[in-house]
Amino acid sequence: MGADLALTGVVGEETNLLFAYLATVSRKAERPFGVVVQSSSAAGKSTVADAVAAFVPEEDLVSLSALTGQALYYLGAGDLARKVLFVSEEQGASRASYALKLLISEGRLAIASAGKDPDTGRLRTRSYGVEGPVSLLMTTTAAEVDPELANRLVVLGVDEDRSQTRAVQAAQRRAATLEGLVARLARDDVVRLHRNAQRLLEPLPVVVPGAEELTFPDSSTRHRRDHQKLLSLVASITLLHQHQRRQGTVEVAGAPVRYVEASEQDVALAARLCEEVLVRATDELSPQARRLLSVVERETAQRSGTPPVSFTRRELRELTGWSEHQVRVGLGRLVALEYVAERRDGPGKRHTYALVDEEPAGPREGSRAVREGHSQGQLPALPGPTANPARISTTSNGEALHVYKGHVPEGAIGASR
Repeated sequence: MGADLALTGVVGEETNLLFAYLATVSRKAERPFGVVVQSSSAAGKSTVADAVAAFVPEEDLVSLSALTGQALYYLGAGDLARKVLFVSEEQGASRASYALKLLISEGRLAIASAGKDPDTGRLRTRSYGVEGPVSLLMTTTAAEVDPELANRLVVLGVDEDRSQTRAVQAAQRRAATLEGLVARLARDDVVRLHRNAQRLLEPLPVVVPGAEELTFPDSSTRHRRDHQKLLSLVASITLLHQHQRRQGTVEVAGAPVRYVEASEQDVALAARLCEEVLVRATDELSPQARRLLSVVERETAQRSGTPPVSFTRRELRELTGWSEHQVRVGLGRLVALEYVAERRDGPGKRHTYALVDEEPAGPREGSRAVREGHSQGQLPALPGPTANPARISTTSNGEALHVYKGHVPEGAIGASR
């Protein structure tokens, strides 16, 4: 799977590509999940989303640039069932955010609307409904995603480091060579293969043996939805491998129901991906704000000989290469959550920013390190081997996330050829 995703032309972003790919496959599951790919402008969010959407069969993909407030309600009843709804930019769907939240949470939409009866001319009320389930794929340049939408989706942050920019430029130059032409032609065959493989997948119920032994952080109500995302991820991996997994039949109310069983490797892979992605999703800082904080911390450490170290917005723009808007929004979030303190020397003077722990008054109770550990869900050292191949649990204070991982064989993910 990794080699096939690499042929899409995306540089790096292996985890994001795999997680987004599994999100599209989850449309076949009972409880699909969706993703929003977040980055600053020109950082590659659309490249990641477009690459994943290309693997979805055309008949299962609904691609839209924008949505009006009630557009989704008036689609055909089955127009979104078991499909991927790809919205190219969150801003274009801002007026439909309420409908999107309901569609993700409830799996269906319903609305009653008044209109004229064509026969009598009188007003009458008609009901419209759209059935799911549906998997949502979306991109955004917003520094902060709508919290109500974000906790229903998985937020994937794109790598915006300078080393990644160099790697992207190298790939662009390589694409202009004969080798690049051959790779693009080979990509079309791989995309066609994956579309056909996905057409062979049936929307079977997934059973996870030993699921009652799994534990998950429970210190926040958000963990209720995150826990379901883990189970949906397991189901997606299993459905992708349904022709290599054990299937069975159970009789329910006199009718036979087919199902497929998740393997230990499916659960272990889902646990690893959750460790890499869901822990980031519980961070109170967006990926952009977290990167800005990292820049401030790094530069503060390098200039530590003359405390307190402070920065102007212009200095931070030069250090990050971001626009004025991106730096201002990121700093606003860091100031609001008290990672960074804002100072103004006087009326008409410039604003300066410093880490809270670098303030002249010294570290306050509850240092930044402690607050980071809570917000980011930092992982402690993993314990020794365990009999359970993939188990997620909390520490005694219910804040940290442990992932006990079984062996995930090479090439464990991917559609059968």
